[in-house]
Parts: sequence; C-alpha cells; structure tokens
Amino acid sequence: MFVMVWDDEQSCASYRKLAEDPLWRNLKAVRSNQVHRVDPRRWFMTDVFSLQGS
Repeated sequence: MFVMVWDDEQSCASYRKLAEDPLWRNLKAVRSNQVHRVDPRRWFMTDVFSLQGS
C-alpha cells in the first residue's frame, strides 16, 4: 500500500493518528509491514500531459 503524506505538521499529525487507529492496524498490508510512505511531490502527476488525461 502506498500512502502520500505531505511534510506539513497537520498532515504528519493526521498520519500519526491514523497509524494508531485499530482499524488501520488491522489492515493486512499494515500487519505485513507493506505500507510505503511516498513523497506526494514525486507522485502527483502535474505535467501537462497528465493534467490533460493523455
């Protein structure tokens, strides 16, 4: 599972809160240590072609 979390304090706090939630911790990907935090700036497609849906 890939999770995008911005670097600002509010986003980080929200992610920490999520990580403590029992429902989150019960997900198979979480239990299997298969959650990967990625940088949204690298994953958001903001180039002209992606924005046009080409």
